[in-house]
Amino acid sequence: MAKIKSLSVSRESEKIFEDFDKVRPSNVSLSSMIALAVKEYMQNHLTNDMKLEDFTDKTSLVPSLFAEITIWHDFINKTEGDRLTNLQRRIIQLENLISIRQGVLLR
Repeated sequence: MAKIKSLSVSRESEKIFEDFDKVRPSNVSLSSMIALAVKEYMQNHLTNDMKLEDFTDKTSLVPSLFAEITIWHDFINKTEGDRLTNLQRRIIQLENLISIRQGVLLR
């Protein structure tokens, strides 16, 4: 027997759910689609000791790492000065972390 859970949709999230419903195949229930979205989110974001709140900063000043590349393109083209320099430094730091990890994995 299926369990029943209710879902509160705030004004802020209403548009997200409307867009979500547009991409949902007609043969897939909303609850199944939400479960698939949660599963995909967890597979892509939650590893080891990471917590959900590590990815839900509502004050974020940059796009999500996995946002569409066109969003990043627009963001970078609009960003200037120290903010762009800081972004470039962070990208270099991430590249270094990945290089170090690859070096460990290749041994």
